[in-house]
Order: sequence, then structure tokens, then C-alpha cells
Amino acid sequence: MGIIAHVYRDPEQTRQTYINEYDEEELDRLEAEGMLFYAEYESGRFRQVTRAEVVNPTPAKTETFYFNQGGK
Repeated sequence: MGIIAHVYRDPEQTRQTYINEYDEEELDRLEAEGMLFYAEYESGRFRQVTRAEVVNPTPAKTETFYFNQGGK
């Protein structure tokens, strides 16, 4: 199962934010502030990772949903 996203959490782990922009300076700032980084896997499992492991997943994992509209 591959990594689909990364998040950071505050040290008390009361707030979680998904990382949308993989800006190196911003990630370094978050690390300096004591934020904890986690990888999210396709299974829904999270694993704590180091700052160096936080990279944009390639290829990005996405899903497309199709809705049946009008019985077609």
C-alpha cells in the first residue's frame, strides 16, 4: 500500500492538517515549531515519519467517483 498524503500534527496531537503544498521552507518552519509529520496510506493507516520523508507522493493517488444521474 502506497502513501497517498502527508499530514502534520501539533505536539499535543490535538490538531491535524493535510499538507497540500510541499514547500521546503514551510516544511522546515513547521519542523522547527515542533510539528510532527505523518504519512497516510491507502489503507487509512498513519505512520509517523521524519521531515526528510515528507515528499509529494508520486504519482499522486486519486480516485474518481461517478454518480448515476437520471438513470443513465
